[in-house]
Amino acid sequence: MRFYKVGGAVRDRLLGLPLKDTDWLVTGATEAGMLAAGFRRADADADFPVFLHPESGEEYALARRETKAGSGYRGFCVEAGPDVTVEEDLKRRDLTINAIAEADDGALIDPFDGQRDLREGWLRHVSPAFVEDPLRVLRVARFAARLGEYGFRIAHPTWRLIESMVAAGELKTLTPERVWCETRRAMADAQPWRYIETLRRSGALRQLMPELAAVLADGSVHAGGLDAASITALKRVARAGGSAALRIAVLFVAIGRDPRAIARLCRRWRMDKASCEMWRLLAGAVTGFDVLDMDDAPAVLVFLDGLGGFRDKRRMEAVFAGLRALYPGREADIDRLQRLHAVAAAVNGAAFAAAGLRGDAIASAIHDARLRAIRQADR
Repeated sequence: MRFYKVGGAVRDRLLGLPLKDTDWLVTGATEAGMLAAGFRRADADADFPVFLHPESGEEYALARRETKAGSGYRGFCVEAGPDVTVEEDLKRRDLTINAIAEADDGALIDPFDGQRDLREGWLRHVSPAFVEDPLRVLRVARFAARLGEYGFRIAHPTWRLIESMVAAGELKTLTPERVWCETRRAMADAQPWRYIETLRRSGALRQLMPELAAVLADGSVHAGGLDAASITALKRVARAGGSAALRIAVLFVAIGRDPRAIARLCRRWRMDKASCEMWRLLAGAVTGFDVLDMDDAPAVLVFLDGLGGFRDKRRMEAVFAGLRALYPGREADIDRLQRLHAVAAAVNGAAFAAAGLRGDAIASAIHDARLRAIRQADR
């Protein structure tokens, strides 16, 4: 029984990036042998045996072979056993930079020149079997988003395979849940727009999210990527450190602002609750901001209150960050609006309660106090 570090732990160490979880590969072992050594199954229903270390809790997977036996990303016959070599296991992986193993003595097993591609910045497929798993199109797009800031780009032969998979309709076998899982993870990466650009250039976006593809079709394309306003806004909010949900909202608000239409797409794409709520919030903010008269104090108060701006400070922080990304020419208006929100939010209802007011009387007093605060701050 031998143990090897594999995948991201090896890749990121070689790139000098912070290490996250460590995945392990085990050769010369059986399920019974792993259980006898104190490991426990991570998922009894998994397609292949993965075990949790009794002390660290890290995942250890038996080396395995895969044979395509059906359609989609689950259509594989998996064989795991003590006779499977580390090289055989690495051969089934997606990219060369993910197909490097590290033995316990520090020696690297790199049968597909992954170290060279790490040095030269290439996202390159391991073997022609890459086309057997349509999920790899999304994974490559995710790595473009994560490693693009370090100069990584997709190798031309890999591009051709991706385009052939899209043309063959392979992505239609992916479930909406899986597509959204990869998309949301990509939105948290350093350059999320590269994920979108990769899917768009390959034609995958038109199949997976046609509404977003239609919006981006209005933007021009040049050697550096898309110039669409929504992509430019996504770049701004990502560089400002916005959350994944806010990045999604900034990108998707161009698709639609109607709450019912947003709800339909959220259901169809199986979006997570936080992203859906942020999209609806920012869509409402954009709709109101477009027509807001900043000199009309009652209208400003209605706008802020309608967004729940006095119930959750973080909601309004997200709104202002989203507006800054979407309206780069209106920084002064957004600064002013943020200042007015701060003075209005500072009104403390406890003082009115202490004065003996109750129910609607407190609500009315708070409203009037906030309105006065906005008018005074704007003088």
